[in-house]
Amino acid sequence: MAHFFGTDEISFTIPNSLPDQIPAARQYARFSDVLDEVFLARIWGGLHYRNSLMAGEILSREVVVQLSGQFFQEDQGPRN
Repeated sequence: MAHFFGTDEISFTIPNSLPDQIPAARQYARFSDVLDEVFLARIWGGLHYRNSLMAGEILSREVVVQLSGQFFQEDQGPRN
């Protein structure tokens, strides 16, 4: 998301989908904050080892650069 928007510092809120849960919503100051939270939750939950997540993060950054160069290009206006 940060690559697409050109900045990591976009605040946003994610509402909780379950009724009567506290907190009712999660607030983040930047995209990387939610990634950090998910990263740690996967380790604490026993789903992944830290080194596996770090390797996946490196791979995902490379994929984002490749895809954004091929598919998410600036609009050059109408083609004649």
